[in-house]
Amino acid sequence: IKDIKGAFFQMHNLLKNDGIIFHNYNPFFSVNGGHSLGIGDAPFMHLRLNFNDYIDYIKLNRKYESEIATKWLNHSMNKEISQQRLKKIIHETGFEIIFFQSNNYNKFNFDINKQILNECIQNYNFLTLDDLLGSNVTIIAKKI
Repeated sequence: IKDIKGAFFQMHNLLKNDGIIFHNYNPFFSVNGGHSLGIGDAPFMHLRLNFNDYIDYIKLNRKYESEIATKWLNHSMNKEISQQRLKKIIHETGFEIIFFQSNNYNKFNFDINKQILNECIQNYNFLTLDDLLGSNVTIIAKKI
């Protein structure tokens, strides 16, 4: 979803008072966040390279799928929403968070180190370690 805030406003408009939303997603900023079309050959590669360099990498190394992969990365992935930003948007659009869980288990998370974290933050300065480790996020919120 590219317009996260707009989507939550729509959900707010559709729900009755005290209505509940349930959302589960795989964040772009997790180790597998580029999904199958946008995952590189090293842990967190889609975050460690700046975006244009990563697109060049895809074009060079994945010739048979580069066209669809670059469209996917350019048009289908929201690269602006960290977990903290999402929580803020949920509150700003009239919801109370009842449950927010970031599932941090992914076998490739064991590869993360200070260098990888710093390289990711260099390209996305709003990220935290929780964003990189959170391979699956579940949210339950109530319209207030």
